[in-house]
Amino acid sequence: MAKKEKKNKKEELMDLLNELSENENTSPEDKEKIKEIVEKLDEIHIYSRGTFILGYVIVNLLRLAITYVLSLALIGLFSSFLVLENKLYVFLIPAGISLLFLTLSVVADLFLKIKGNIIMYVLKGIAAILVFSVLNYMYPIFEFKTIWVFYIGLIILFEDYFIFKLVRRKL
Repeated sequence: MAKKEKKNKKEELMDLLNELSENENTSPEDKEKIKEIVEKLDEIHIYSRGTFILGYVIVNLLRLAITYVLSLALIGLFSSFLVLENKLYVFLIPAGISLLFLTLSVVADLFLKIKGNIIMYVLKGIAAILVFSVLNYMYPIFEFKTIWVFYIGLIILFEDYFIFKLVRRKL
């Protein structure tokens, strides 16, 4: 219902602007500006909440998949420093990292309303480094705790680069 109301208001505004442009008292410069405004209004698309929520869920699932694949690839890069007893845990660590990153990004988007802010990237990195350093202290994953700094930093860098490229291309 709200989408129809917005479309009706958009149509009413376009009709008003068309009437103004056809008015005899309007100067030619104003008529040109009104035509530009009508063209810009015509380009605006009104989406429903359902479409927005579906798009948000798809982007977050894509983010989860990208983060998992990147984490798995980077754990292969740092595999010489792994000290896991069971090597199958290699698949669980990237899953935990991707779930943590997804949770942090959803919290930042929905509750903190921070999008694409450098502070968010720093906080996400610090939180992930702290969580996995403590985990590394209790259950050794890497030989050195400092490896987490490079590992998490590279994940954040590549994840945000890929998400930026995909969203920019509107895939």
